[in-house]
Amino acid sequence: IGFRGRLVAVAAMVRCFTIVMPRSPRRPLLASFVIATVAAAVALAVVPSTVAFIGIRPPPRRLSAEASMGAIEDEVGAEIGDAERMDAPNASSSGQGDVLDDWAQVNFPGVRPDLVPGAPVQDPSFVDEEALRKERTFPIPEEGLVQLAKAFLAKLFVDPTEAKRRMSSDFRFIAPVVPALGDGISGEELCKALGQFNILEAVPDINAQQYDFRTDPFEPNRVWFTARGRGTNTGPVFGGLPATGKSYEAPPQSQSLTFNERGEITKMTIGYVMDKTVGTTGGLGGIFGILYGIGYGLPIPEAQPWKPSPIYKLLSQTGALVSNLQKLAR
Repeated sequence: IGFRGRLVAVAAMVRCFTIVMPRSPRRPLLASFVIATVAAAVALAVVPSTVAFIGIRPPPRRLSAEASMGAIEDEVGAEIGDAERMDAPNASSSGQGDVLDDWAQVNFPGVRPDLVPGAPVQDPSFVDEEALRKERTFPIPEEGLVQLAKAFLAKLFVDPTEAKRRMSSDFRFIAPVVPALGDGISGEELCKALGQFNILEAVPDINAQQYDFRTDPFEPNRVWFTARGRGTNTGPVFGGLPATGKSYEAPPQSQSLTFNERGEITKMTIGYVMDKTVGTTGGLGGIFGILYGIGYGLPIPEAQPWKPSPIYKLLSQTGALVSNLQKLAR
């Protein structure tokens, strides 16, 4: 124990003796102080554990200035580290909570609080597109396929012959009710039909409104896109029928183009309506929808707005459609 430590211990011993020893004329205060001092000095010199016995923790051995500062820094650093470790779970939890709060505020402004997810929603039913795209690849990247698709669509009505140049020899055109027979219309048949109808002559201001181009993670060589479409019939229809002056607005339709590794289109699908309540075509898509919207709906069921069959209507009116269908299936 160094000098300073001994001094502190002696002072403590003195205080103890002065409290414990009764004052009396025989032992004046000065005598008591001398006795206490001597007793404490002897105890510190002979029995170092006396300091611990009376409840005083002696200070550590005096080090050099650099060593002392290093020890202090180590001790302080250790205490800070312990405190940070104790606070780490709370800090992590608090930080995560702040991130989720920010996420909710950015993504759900004005949304009823009880409808806001506590965190980004994950479920096995949702496809991990990033992982699937790494697993299923195609030589032509997505951006390239999208540009090839747009180059084809830009010429389809304007110059069908140029569009045909981008089709493969086994090209097939497929729509909800087209073709009536077979597995699709060939490229030659499609270009011939487009030339006969001449959509640009009938609807000069036609706007196909095509958007949301993206590749399919399951079929990386397939480009999906959405098309709506609008325009006004101000020119002859089929080359001879007079213009009606009617405008049409088509519902959103899901459409696609499939490519081979040479960049040629092998399949085109159009007219799959996503919401039949939108637009003025009676829920029809494709050419049939345009014709119906401008007042020239073809006189066949496939080119007219859908209507339930009498049997289907009867089964639905009973209020037990599912059970009735199950009975019919048996």
